[in-house]
Amino acid sequence: MVDRKAPAKTQVAAGKQKEEAHKKQHHEEEHKIDTNLYSRQIGTYGMETMTKLIKMNVLIVGMRGLGAETAKNLILAGPHSVTLYDPHPIQWGDLSANFYLKEKDVMTLTTRAQASHAQLQELNPYVKVKVIDQLKLEDHRDYHVVVYTELFQDLDHVIEVDELCRKHGIGFILGTNFGPSGFIFLDYGDEFVVTDPDGEETKSFIVVSATQSNPCIVTVHEDKRHIFQSGDHVQFREVQGMTQLNSLPPTEIEVIDGYSFRLKVDASKFGAYTREGQVQNIKMPQKISFMNFKDALLNPSASQRYGCLDTPDFRLIGRSEALHFSYLAYFEYYRQNKRYPNLSISEYEAIQEYYNYTTNLNQEYKNSAKPSDPTDSFQIWNNVARFAQTCISPMAAFFGGIIAQEVVKFTGKYSPLKQWLHYDIFETLPSDDNSINREPLQCRYDDQIRVYGRDVQQQLNDLHTFMVGAGALGCELIKAFALMGVGCSEEGRVSVTDNDNIEVSNLNRQFLFRKSNVGQSKSKVACEIARNINPALNVMDYQTRVGTDTEQVFNDLFWNKQDFVVNAVDNINARLYVDGRCVWYNKPLLESGTLGTKANMQMILPHQTQCYGDSQDPPEEGIPMCTLRNFPNQIEHCIEWGRDLFSRIFHDQPNEAVNYLTKPNDYVNDLKKATTLDGVKTTLEEIRKLLNLKKTADFLKCIELARHYFDEHFDLNIQSLVHTFPENHKDKDGQPFWSGPKRFPHAQPFNHSDQLHVQFIIACANLIAYNLGLPQNKNHNEVAQKAGKFKTPAYKPKTVHIELEESKQAQPAPQQIQQQKPAAGQKAGAKAPPELSQDEKQIMELLKHIKTETGKLVPKDFIPAEFEKDDDTNYHIEFIHAASNLRARNYKIIECDHQKTKMIAGKIIPAIATTTAMITGCVTAQIYNLVQGHLGNGVLTKYKDAFINLALPTFIFSEPNEVKKIKSTEYDPIMMSKITAIPEDHTIYDKIIVMGPLTVEQLLAQMKARFNIEICMIGSGKQLLYNQYAPKNAHAPRLGRLVEEIYKESASEPLPDGRNYLCLEVSGTVIGDGSDFSVPSVKYKFKY
Repeated sequence: MVDRKAPAKTQVAAGKQKEEAHKKQHHEEEHKIDTNLYSRQIGTYGMETMTKLIKMNVLIVGMRGLGAETAKNLILAGPHSVTLYDPHPIQWGDLSANFYLKEKDVMTLTTRAQASHAQLQELNPYVKVKVIDQLKLEDHRDYHVVVYTELFQDLDHVIEVDELCRKHGIGFILGTNFGPSGFIFLDYGDEFVVTDPDGEETKSFIVVSATQSNPCIVTVHEDKRHIFQSGDHVQFREVQGMTQLNSLPPTEIEVIDGYSFRLKVDASKFGAYTREGQVQNIKMPQKISFMNFKDALLNPSASQRYGCLDTPDFRLIGRSEALHFSYLAYFEYYRQNKRYPNLSISEYEAIQEYYNYTTNLNQEYKNSAKPSDPTDSFQIWNNVARFAQTCISPMAAFFGGIIAQEVVKFTGKYSPLKQWLHYDIFETLPSDDNSINREPLQCRYDDQIRVYGRDVQQQLNDLHTFMVGAGALGCELIKAFALMGVGCSEEGRVSVTDNDNIEVSNLNRQFLFRKSNVGQSKSKVACEIARNINPALNVMDYQTRVGTDTEQVFNDLFWNKQDFVVNAVDNINARLYVDGRCVWYNKPLLESGTLGTKANMQMILPHQTQCYGDSQDPPEEGIPMCTLRNFPNQIEHCIEWGRDLFSRIFHDQPNEAVNYLTKPNDYVNDLKKATTLDGVKTTLEEIRKLLNLKKTADFLKCIELARHYFDEHFDLNIQSLVHTFPENHKDKDGQPFWSGPKRFPHAQPFNHSDQLHVQFIIACANLIAYNLGLPQNKNHNEVAQKAGKFKTPAYKPKTVHIELEESKQAQPAPQQIQQQKPAAGQKAGAKAPPELSQDEKQIMELLKHIKTETGKLVPKDFIPAEFEKDDDTNYHIEFIHAASNLRARNYKIIECDHQKTKMIAGKIIPAIATTTAMITGCVTAQIYNLVQGHLGNGVLTKYKDAFINLALPTFIFSEPNEVKKIKSTEYDPIMMSKITAIPEDHTIYDKIIVMGPLTVEQLLAQMKARFNIEICMIGSGKQLLYNQYAPKNAHAPRLGRLVEEIYKESASEPLPDGRNYLCLEVSGTVIGDGSDFSVPSVKYKFKY
């Protein structure tokens, strides 16, 4: 019986237990990581860092542009909470950089923090965003990291805050935007530990020798150079002979060359190395000590990594020191006068007074480097003071991205800033300072007008620009356009195109999008939201892919209207196409890209700089087919194999069935043309199996087939490989076959108690069910039990034929299906029974069976699986993950987690909001130069290319590379002859204009008269219009025909509407010396 009079104490205890269980469940849910939302970020940070990040509480003080950018980037990253403090009401100038403030809020009692709160909270439902109305000194203890983006009191208060943070192990960051300049200071205490200084993945390499010496010299396999650096630590595994290496702790090395290094250990008494082994670099924790703010302020060089302030732009040595003392003087002026200096170009006395502060400070702090050029330094100090009260979008984005990333580093991931960063864009300021009207207009652009003047603002409003891509970069860029006023007038226009739709994984870094936008057009939503930021934005979205097939849309009229173009795509082909269009139309191009914490920016100016196509990244390393199929030695090989297996089973096979059922005769004829007899037979056999399976299938049949795939790939095939090459097998040189990159495999019989085995069966069976349109079954226990009842077929020894990379020889082509030739003495066209091979007879028999067994099956009975990496419920990544780790087990390769499989199989590019925001700040700052017409000779010093890695952090700005000039040469290694450049020093931007209409003969004559050249070939795109050396003089009749007629006749696509020219490429020889020539592209206008 139940005692209904249980003691009250017991009831209370039960209630407490229930409450504790509820709290625990709530805590676990609160700290659960949404891998779909954060997938690209996890690919950069890793799960360990994300686990730390989602528990972090951050305070941000100041919500002008810099505070808003920092908060936005940080909230997207996903800490536990972000608290905002800014008690100041909204002013007109705040709208120049804070994208969440509205014109209606100006001059109301609403604070900047309150007005920003709701939309910041919408960015990420997993982050608690709150606003506080007051902030006492002791309140700072409630946070893990404190970020000041503005000073509401003097530097003494900041010193107090920093000391409190140091005392309690709290990270402190101060960042301030002084209009076109700014700085960041960081202090993470005396004993901050960095667990991963660079974020790069550790790499393993195959050991081929290790010496019994002190120190031990280790050599890796010649297939792959190691990436180690002196001072790195490494560990060994699987070394035979010198087994003592396997038990060593992480050990420091000294690099000798790309294939060998000295291991700082005495191996003279170790066993002799015999074979195998792998060596991997290990990330060692590093303890870093930071100087407090008070001391670092007065002696900034002593707080730096290398004993001097970093100079992001090496053209400006001494600039960081000049900026530092300008800021210091600015704050000192406030400390003594209780107001900041308010300078204009005409207030000579105020300028002189402020100048005295800076010179006195520079003299007082002797440990700091003095600026080398006093005249230049005066202008720097003047710029700092004049624009200190302003905040402009490009600089807020740049510093906001960096600060948010530095907050993330409090987890121990990456190297924190040590400890100052100073940066400016003074080169963008108007050169004729006396004529600039900087009087504010009581409008949203007031801060920008205070820096660049009214005229520049109007020019920005009237710009026409074309942005290709509306993803992460595109969202940041169009936000910047709205804040800066680019295209914000009736005369201006921002055109945006992106043919992609929004996905859940985009929401973590493409900040304009919300969950309700998933499935909608990126360009459409981005334009709508940007117009909400600034209703004056004149924006047009196209949702159209940019390429040769859409030149009817993006035609000559469209391109000629643009003042500049911005690339915001991660597709190399699209970038190259846009780059080519900008070269052709002579349009400036702003090019940028990101990869995790790395980013670059390239400024491309017509006739001045190299274009994007002039330098490209090296191609990705490929995996040899024999490695992929039979000899994997890295987890990446296994994942690629699993991805290929997914495609073959779940996409290719059902797709073949669909194609056969759609048009059987056409399908078979095409198949015979495309592959060998054996390939035709194999494909038809698979189709037959699939058709019969559909007619009789239930989920049990799906489990049975899944079990068959398991046995085939992870058991029987491995046994066959071992049968062909036993463990003691020798190669043709008498060396062990299983050595170096070849790892000896081990078969895996199915075990229904093994979680990974069951995971494979469940994913495979459910994907087969999807292909067949059957209900799926997600009951693990049921599927595991049923799969265990099927018997593995007894292994029958089978020899595997493998073509090894090192022994490839020319092989006779496999038997192809060919038309039968008439027998000897038989007249052509006479009907005689063809002699069929055994394979052909089997194919005919197969087709007969398939035809009779098809029954009422139709194409829609089969559903090929289109690979989708971002849906964790569709079993796609689940299957590949199980298959690749099972493959890894076969070869004793270290298995990987689900996220790594997803990143590699899905070819996911690591991406984070911080890097994107930072680099778009660099990009948009260049617009100030473009709008002022800085496009002629000698302007490159005003522009910047950028190469940045926020993980280290490293900032490198440089002058854009000058355009390559094509010169004559006595010997060209490609053409193997002399090349004459006509004209000398022409570039890719130059064109030869030829007015038509002209026949080919007339064109040849005109070019001969103008340039003394004999043309033998004319091409346009993929079309060869004239070839003097065509067989049998086939192109001679074209001499008398119009060039455009020949093009229209041979081209597969018509010219875009309104295009009245052809782009021609010509080749031939120079009359007189017979050398080949190089000339610019010919713009042949057949109408005008």
